[in-house]
This record gives sequence, structure tokens and C-alpha cells, in this order.
Amino acid sequence: MAFDESFTTTDSSGATVELIPGGTEVKVTYESALQYAELIETARLNECTEAYKCMRKGMSAIIPIDLLNLFSWKQVETLVCGAPDIDIDILMENTDYEGCAAGDQHIRFFWEVLREFSPKERSLFLKFVWGRSRLPAGKNFRHMKITRYNPSGNVDNYMPISHTCFFTIDLPAYTNK
Repeated sequence: MAFDESFTTTDSSGATVELIPGGTEVKVTYESALQYAELIETARLNECTEAYKCMRKGMSAIIPIDLLNLFSWKQVETLVCGAPDIDIDILMENTDYEGCAAGDQHIRFFWEVLREFSPKERSLFLKFVWGRSRLPAGKNFRHMKITRYNPSGNVDNYMPISHTCFFTIDLPAYTNK
């Protein structure tokens, strides 16, 4: 009894890979099904070996591999990409003000609204003001700057302006949240 399969598989790039020499011509039978499954498993688990070697080599240029092995994948992700949720207190500690002060009413409104945001909304805010969706790991990173935006007319009719290259937001002195 033969199945409608040959000793090939499709890799993650969509290319057909022969599992044994001449695999396109060899049909899978009931007797060879276990061997076929094992060969597919081996092929799929090892198809990215070269890419992993390159990533490991690149990471080892920054941190010794022996030290990298001390961290879980989740810890490495946080160190490289930052925490997935934005800690408002850390952001506040790393904020400078120009033309306004932390105690100004519109600045207090700003922080209150930011705290009310969902984690996704905070991430989108950070992307708006800095071009990245996460804060770096730790507390030592470039300070965000809030400058007072003085538009002509009713300030409540204006939107804030961001300068992503400088991690700066120009914020009108809103009269309410």
C-alpha cells in the first residue's frame, strides 16, 4: 500500500526538499511512513541551522556567549527589545520639560491620560513620539522632552506634534482631558 506522498517536504521558504537522494521518485508506503515522518521532523528542525549560527555569531560580538547562556529567551528579548508594557513612572522620571513644568495642569492631564491608556495604546503613543513601540530595558535611556506648543486660537482644537528623531512632543496647554 502506497500513500500519495513522496520522500519530499516543503521548507519554510516554500521550496521542495528531497528527504533522501531521489526522494521525489520514492513513494511513501505504510512500512516507510515512520522513516518519512522522522526525516521530515529532522529536515524542519534543522532547516534554519545556518541562520541560527549567523545570529549567534552576531550576538557573540556584543555579549560573550557564555554570559548569554545565563539568560532565558524572554530575558534576552526584554534586554534587546525592551519591556512589552511601558512603565509610566519610569517614563516620567526620564522626561524633561521646556516652556512648561511637571506641575502644569496640562502636563498632569497628559500623564493621567497616558495612565488610562491600555498597554497597546501606550505602545502606539511611544511609536508616535519616538518611532519605537517599547522603552529600552532599565531606566537609563534618552529623556523624552515635552515642550509647550503655543498655537494661535483655541488650544483644545490642536493636536500634539511629535519629533520622533528627538523623542520630543509639542503639547498644547489643553484646558481639559
